[in-house]
Amino acid sequence: MTRDLRFYLDQDGMSVWRRRRGQAERIADFPETTAGREAFSRFLEGTRKCALRLLVNRDEERYLSETLPALKRSETRRLAEARSRRAFPDSPWRCAHTTRRRAANETTLSLMALDNSASLVDWIARLQQNDSALTGIHSLAQLLPALYPGGRKLPAQLRVLTKHRQRCRLTELEHGLPRSVRWFADDDAAALDEIGHLLAAPSADGNEGATCCIVGPADWPQALAPNHYRLPGGDDAATLILGLPDRCWPGEQFAPASIRAPARQRQSRRRCWQLALLAWLIGLPWALERQLNWQELQAASEREQAALQQNRQALASGLARIAGSGMTAGQLLEFAEEHAGLQRQKPAFADSLSALGQMLDRAPDIRLQRLDWAVPTSQGLPRGTGLLVVSGSMASTDAVQAGQRLHQFIQTSDRSLRILDAPQPGAPGEFRFVVEIGAPSP
Repeated sequence: MTRDLRFYLDQDGMSVWRRRRGQAERIADFPETTAGREAFSRFLEGTRKCALRLLVNRDEERYLSETLPALKRSETRRLAEARSRRAFPDSPWRCAHTTRRRAANETTLSLMALDNSASLVDWIARLQQNDSALTGIHSLAQLLPALYPGGRKLPAQLRVLTKHRQRCRLTELEHGLPRSVRWFADDDAAALDEIGHLLAAPSADGNEGATCCIVGPADWPQALAPNHYRLPGGDDAATLILGLPDRCWPGEQFAPASIRAPARQRQSRRRCWQLALLAWLIGLPWALERQLNWQELQAASEREQAALQQNRQALASGLARIAGSGMTAGQLLEFAEEHAGLQRQKPAFADSLSALGQMLDRAPDIRLQRLDWAVPTSQGLPRGTGLLVVSGSMASTDAVQAGQRLHQFIQTSDRSLRILDAPQPGAPGEFRFVVEIGAPSP
């Protein structure tokens, strides 16, 4: 529904109103003539998919009031419907309103109806011809309690005098429900005197000076005492009444369920759409978070796929090189195990080389001949502790001096060293030896 329109039907014809910024604004007027009705039908062609409310203010209104004993809500509703059908059998435009008075242990029932006149039927039929939804038909008397000042308790007996375009009406409300309506000509001096007598007359319950609310120009009517409550309604009280917000319009209204069905369906679709939009707005952050997480996982998966492809290519290249070595499958497996064991020996080998370098720095006269990395067979290559075997030589005149020099070389380190071969003469003036370097001494 793109917008809400309010239609006002009185003795002069149909007028179209729009509520803007809390005020009612008249946008079209159609007289009670054949030409006016045809123009109204053409106007409705441009109001498709709108929510329509109809306010009736005519002589066709009928009101009955009675008092019932206090019953259950469901029983009261069924009784009100039955009374309404019997009271107004010739009109489909009827409704009932009940007010329970707990202090008196009774329920006030107000039966309301609109005469099924040819004029009213024709106007409503034209409203139903377009694609808009007629949300309800109300009488002006139903909305009068909403005009009473907020914060004040509605009196039990209230008389409301309203000024309209060519006539004025006096509506009597009992506990907020319409009881009776009287119409007067606006330009009839005798009517003003009669209104004054009616306002001064006691209410239905015998109380003197019943509360009266006047809706109209500030100086109207001049003949009345100024002690009545006034509302600035202008030349037509409908302007003030049609400006009431939606929450002030009563739930009881005159259109039968068959006419209001399209409006209910559209309202249900609109609420479903609003709920779907709300759910989408609530789920949007969660969906975005899931999308971002999915994108991160996708990027990580792509990186892993790229790394896996590189590893496959490297494996294929390695297998191609191994295939040309001529080794059997068993030899390849043994080679792989030994290679893995040697990889685990790298830290100990580097540590022993570092210790040997420090020893050689303190003994520059000793020359290296050969280095071997030996792992005891009993321990095995994967888990064994490797030992660095150093073959070297030194210049010396005899074996005794060479032995002393070798012991001095061994003592310069905190490592666990063991002489495998004592200094033996090699070339003239040169003695060779073999030393095993182990782990650091505890």
